[in-house]
Amino acid sequence: MKKIEINEDSAIVLQQIGENELEDFDNLVQSLRFGRSYTGHILQNLHHKGLVKIKGHWISLSSKGRKTTRLIWPKTPYIRYS
Repeated sequence: MKKIEINEDSAIVLQQIGENELEDFDNLVQSLRFGRSYTGHILQNLHHKGLVKIKGHWISLSSKGRKTTRLIWPKTPYIRYS
């Protein structure tokens, strides 16, 4: 996998989309509290890198975006304490 460089805000956007699997643009703007134009800029950048799919107002992670998100935030295995 080619190295992908993204900033912290872009990583947060990926995380938010990944948590909901499918995100509406307006809800994303509201939940992140970024401005509309800034959020749009981030999404266009992520789309250009092949990390998100955009269909109208709906945004989802691409398979590359899901892989990248797992690299950024690997799932912590459940630890059982006795």
